Amino acid sequence: MATAQPSPRLTLLLYRTLLWLLTPYLRWRFTREGKHFNDPHFARQRCGSHHPEFRDGTLWLHAASVGEVNALLPLIEALHTEHPELPLLLTSNTASSGAVARERLPAGVTHAYLPFDWPAAMHRFLAHVRPRVGVIMETELWPNLYGQCAHEGVPLLIINGRISQKTLGAPRWLKPLYRGCLQQTTQVLARSELDRERFLRLGANPATTRVIGNIKVAALNRTSPPPIELGREYLLAASTRDGEERLVVEAWQQSGREELLVIAPRHIQRLETILTELAPFGLNVAVRSRGDAIGDETQLYIADTFGELGGFIAGARLVFMGGSLVAMGGHNILEPAAMGKAVVTGPHMENFLDESRVLREGGGLLQVASVGELATTLAQLLGEPASCDTLGERAREVMAKQADVVERYLEALNPYL
Repeated sequence: MATAQPSPRLTLLLYRTLLWLLTPYLRWRFTREGKHFNDPHFARQRCGSHHPEFRDGTLWLHAASVGEVNALLPLIEALHTEHPELPLLLTSNTASSGAVARERLPAGVTHAYLPFDWPAAMHRFLAHVRPRVGVIMETELWPNLYGQCAHEGVPLLIINGRISQKTLGAPRWLKPLYRGCLQQTTQVLARSELDRERFLRLGANPATTRVIGNIKVAALNRTSPPPIELGREYLLAASTRDGEERLVVEAWQQSGREELLVIAPRHIQRLETILTELAPFGLNVAVRSRGDAIGDETQLYIADTFGELGGFIAGARLVFMGGSLVAMGGHNILEPAAMGKAVVTGPHMENFLDESRVLREGGGLLQVASVGELATTLAQLLGEPASCDTLGERAREVMAKQADVVERYLEALNPYL
């Protein structure tokens, strides 16, 4: 017997009731985050007030946090250049992304914070902004926002559309809300064929869901941070997760290589835990946050600082991308690929299946299945500089093939401008 699906009306009522119950906590959280970043607009705008007034016809783009803001910048700059008369608004969800936006947005482009998904807050936001079109980055499916836009006739486009396995496996009661959002979306412009298929499974319209490409490639192909030099050649284990540092050290020791191993943990507050877990290896360890010097005898350097990962990638001989030897779904491999680095991952890249596939097929990525296989791969690549260089160059070539992705998104948006 088929299981009855929840009523869309009942599901929306449940969702709105939950938001109402969470209101005191959310207001407290927004106030605290705004104070932490010394941003007086954050809490008020997240709660649906004090938004800038625009004339009719604003082009409104939304990016959730810092990574999405940075990825959108090339498209925003292109839109501002091609349509200088068009009012442009970028919204985001976090105070940290607001700081980045205000620093990096072109002159004349406004930033504000998107309200949380309370119906009245969304109504006030749209009344102030009066957008001609809304452009949502990746996967922001907010039922009241989408419903209010549909009610007021504001076309909504999802760009660089991405659906994770976690979203596909959302609780049963959430699925009708996702489906409702996608049925109120004018177009879904996905980053890959896999993401397009996942959008369709969630309820998107096949006739208006198509693949454009991954816009994050544009920002990566355009800029590269200065390399961090440590006075010695080093390999980098980037964005490692709980329990993964020990596995990386095991592989590095088994490889027999003498290059400096640099570990940049995903969460820098885990330093003491990492040091405790690695103590049995008896390594000579230096820690960046403590200002430790690197000498000839140093074997392991822990890069536990914020905002320097790009520089370490740029300076590394080889990059192992963490979150992949343990079952965390991996992390973004596009940045080291764009810099022409030899990239190696473990078997768990579920959150970046398409990126992994494209780079593997282009000869720009090696994916290993175990600690032993990682050790063999490190020994081979570091022992054969030509092989390491070839792997990195192929990764760069794969990324270069998507250099026109901003132009493709511009072409898709032009009918609405």
